[in-house]
Amino acid sequence: MQAADQQGGANHEHQRQSNLAGDQPGAKGDGGGSCPALSARLDHSQEVHSRGAEGRRNAERDPRHDRERRGEFKTGDNGIGSASICFGRRSSNQIPGGRLQSLTIWTATINGELKLRRILPDLRRVADQLVVGVDDASTDESARVAGEFADKVVSIPHEHYLHLDGNPNHVSAVELALPHFTGDWILRVDHDETLGPALSDKEHLRSLLSDRYTTHYWIPRRWVVPPGDRFISSCPWHGDTQVRLYRNLPSIIDFSKQVHRHTTLLGQGRALTHEWLVHWDLVWHSRAAREAKVRWCEGLSTYSGADYYLYEEQEYETLPLGYVPAQPLSSAMAEPLNDPLGCKLGLLEYPEKMIRSRDHTVLLSLQNLSPRVFYPPSVGLYRGNVLLSYHWYREQDDVSTLHIWDHPRSNMPKRLAPGESSSASHRVRAPSEPGLYWLQPDLVEETVAWTSFSMEIPKYRVEVL
Repeated sequence: MQAADQQGGANHEHQRQSNLAGDQPGAKGDGGGSCPALSARLDHSQEVHSRGAEGRRNAERDPRHDRERRGEFKTGDNGIGSASICFGRRSSNQIPGGRLQSLTIWTATINGELKLRRILPDLRRVADQLVVGVDDASTDESARVAGEFADKVVSIPHEHYLHLDGNPNHVSAVELALPHFTGDWILRVDHDETLGPALSDKEHLRSLLSDRYTTHYWIPRRWVVPPGDRFISSCPWHGDTQVRLYRNLPSIIDFSKQVHRHTTLLGQGRALTHEWLVHWDLVWHSRAAREAKVRWCEGLSTYSGADYYLYEEQEYETLPLGYVPAQPLSSAMAEPLNDPLGCKLGLLEYPEKMIRSRDHTVLLSLQNLSPRVFYPPSVGLYRGNVLLSYHWYREQDDVSTLHIWDHPRSNMPKRLAPGESSSASHRVRAPSEPGLYWLQPDLVEETVAWTSFSMEIPKYRVEVL
């Protein structure tokens, strides 16, 4: 990996997590927490949220509404952002004049007494409300331990805990618990996960909740391997991002009906790179327990997750658990470009050696130098205006020639006003033939142009094995 190992950060994180890395037998029916169901079926006439009426009153008192009526507060461009933005000035995504956004953290378990003792203290410190669901088939002290930390313990009938087989009428654990959630936002943490350093920082977490453009966040997970001080930095484990933090608005949430399927939300998403969940499945569960989980998933005729859970015989690399990715370019004022695709784009981290025909995760830095906003899609409303992609060039006789131009795209990680910067995680597929290549990131406006048509974008040398 093209980055420093940062062993010092690893030692600090290892100390913080040292009590989490012990062996633990696999739990009955272990599935890593809740899998959601379609919340749109909830009966809104019964007031799904206990805070519903209060929330409406707060909204009516929100000074933004008066400002909007007077025309003083406008988003313009259908909510995407005004095109007349002063270049070099950071646009504020934060809710102006509003109250602090509150957070409900949700986790669910079956026979998870030992897991709850490990994860709940840290969750309690950052949650405004902590809700724990306990499968009513549990035979240990899960409910009692949950009660020591949680604001609310919800008993989940066993048939609703994790039996997601694609049945559209199924109601899952999180849907049953949803009426008890009082926070403006929901953070789902599985019972074999803990919060990384950034998500453990309550002030930083609040800054995420105050982004008025975002309805949901994609959060990466770090898959820890025994003895518990390193995580896998190779695909598919590295690059495993999930929708875990989202607004508590049932009408915009489409909960998954199958195991290992993402929750879908309307609105604009944001992909994080420097905030993560720590996933302890490979440390806390024996090989036999993980094999049983894979068989259980196969019985549901869904994706088994074998390539994640049965890691021992696969090729992979690791990094220290406390490793911090490189930071993106500064958002300091820069000279604007009269180019709608103008940007400063480069790789912060990438593998200098890649396995042929295999996916690899790279970390990009992107600064918007154009006169307009770059934005990701808003699900159900509009498409993103630009996308990230890459090209492969072949090195032959000290000359690079185009090898493969077109590759899959990925969305912008967040809304970027002119002058703003962000990092972005992107998955690239190595060429099928071994040799020396050059990897070039690029930005595209579909059916219009690529940034590399009008600007020089650096290429990065990669050896494909």
